[in-house]
Amino acid sequence: MREYHIERNVRAKCKTDCKVKDLKGKDEKEIKPSEVVKTAMRVWEDIVDSDTKQAYTDNCNWFKVVHEKFPKFLEYVESTILGPVKEKVVKFWFNKVMHMKNTATNRAKPVHNRLKKYLTSSMSDLSINWKSIQSMLESQHTQIHASFYMSIIMLGHRFK
Repeated sequence: MREYHIERNVRAKCKTDCKVKDLKGKDEKEIKPSEVVKTAMRVWEDIVDSDTKQAYTDNCNWFKVVHEKFPKFLEYVESTILGPVKEKVVKFWFNKVMHMKNTATNRAKPVHNRLKKYLTSSMSDLSINWKSIQSMLESQHTQIHASFYMSIIMLGHRFK
């Protein structure tokens, strides 16, 4: 969950700056605003998931091509994100720092995300949510025990 807020800012800015008026695709069909946002976010994810500097450059160039009709949005992304904070967002740069796969800036975020996966609905009552939390804790307990036993087994084989 790398920089959730930056992604939300890009999406929000795209919705406001990428207004489509009489824009048509290759098949002469009218392009919907939601399609523009989906495309923008797909291209943005490609930039963020770039594994190499060359991939990053290629993805940025593709981003510019896709958004050439929206210069205000393009300028926003380049000046506020890809300029000053790309090292904290793009996979190529932030994977150079040992972070143990914890890419959240708040320690509670990964725990909260794990809990949300177990909760069935935000409108459930306390007894159902309690059972979901218990299920999550039992799962974690089982995983911890399994990892301890694996370390004992692996350690024993490694040093015989």
